[in-house]
Amino acid sequence: MLLDGHNDLLLRLWRGEEPRHLDLDAARAAGFSGGFFAVFVPSPDLALDPPAIPYRLPLPEPIPQAAARETALALVEVLELLVEQGRLRLARSVDAFEPGEVTAILHLEGADPLASDLTDLDGTLTDLQARVSDRLAAAGVYTPETRPYRAHATVARLRPRARPPRAIDSDPDPIEFAGEALTLFESRLHPHGARYEPLVRLRLH
Repeated sequence: MLLDGHNDLLLRLWRGEEPRHLDLDAARAAGFSGGFFAVFVPSPDLALDPPAIPYRLPLPEPIPQAAARETALALVEVLELLVEQGRLRLARSVDAFEPGEVTAILHLEGADPLASDLTDLDGTLTDLQARVSDRLAAAGVYTPETRPYRAHATVARLRPRARPPRAIDSDPDPIEFAGEALTLFESRLHPHGARYEPLVRLRLH
């Protein structure tokens, strides 16, 4: 089975550009099995093809989440259209790969389309976690959690006798999200996975 780690076919087709990384008809004829089809939201002024090597490009401005989400959904629609046309298969399990067919593993390149608000008021994150959990459980690689999912963000991990982190030249860009509390956990290794013991919990409101 021949799999490719990355291609930008969806973005090029959405832009109306000639495919560069992958030609589906030629790939199928050559026995290409498939690979990771990127949902990549480029900055408005970012060209897919960089200038001659060596090159150095400045960091672009952040993409507004709403605009990035709209573009990401449009790229997913491009993939769904290819599937409807019979030119591509969408992988939901390893059984999706068949000889003579090109199969896409859909992946998100960059977190711009994701909202940083973790309150999950409409249940989107809870539903996503449940769907991912069900897929992994069906593949036999994961035992689902029995605890209800709660949206959270891991800010830092500290290990005993760990070296101080390297200094960085500039402060990272700040992000904003709604949170109820800040909790310090101690992770204890266990044969069946890490167990987390809360040590201190501080309410933020």
